[in-house]
Amino acid sequence: MWNEIWTQAEPAVANLLAVTILGVVAMLGVMVPVLLKRLGDRFAEAFEAKTNIQIEEKHKIDLHDAIDSGVAMVVSRIRDGLMEADKATSVQAVINHAKRSVGDAFEDLTPSQATLQTLIIGAFTKYGVQLQGTLQSPASIDIPAPTITPDTSGLTPVQLQRRRVKERAQARKDRGGAAT
Repeated sequence: MWNEIWTQAEPAVANLLAVTILGVVAMLGVMVPVLLKRLGDRFAEAFEAKTNIQIEEKHKIDLHDAIDSGVAMVVSRIRDGLMEADKATSVQAVINHAKRSVGDAFEDLTPSQATLQTLIIGAFTKYGVQLQGTLQSPASIDIPAPTITPDTSGLTPVQLQRRRVKERAQARKDRGGAAT
């Protein structure tokens, strides 16, 4: 009895299995590329965010090193009697040295004038040098102001980072430098 039922149902079951398998294969043919693209996009975003964070960290270290070497240069000149221990002149000399040494880091990080003054004065205290005079107001130091960026509300951190990278590359291109 079961043999007879199976013999009659076998072609229908085989057709049903064939259609089901074809449907699953077709669905996978559509879904796999979509899933791979999403995974690839996420990997690319994570990689870009990580490398941009590393670049920013490198710029911070470079800027601090340039400030330290600029302070060492100014301290040496003060101790050799080639320069007075004037606060405004000394700070400006260190800023100029840092700009020449690590211009890209300066432009990418766009530190505020107050931050630079604080870092520089702190570096002078490590050398035990007391600077005389008053410090210029932050507005009087010749540091380019950061560019105003468009409204970034609603963007993810990765999208913000991508926008910053593109803006920096465009700024370098506008200045005639390489967009690397």
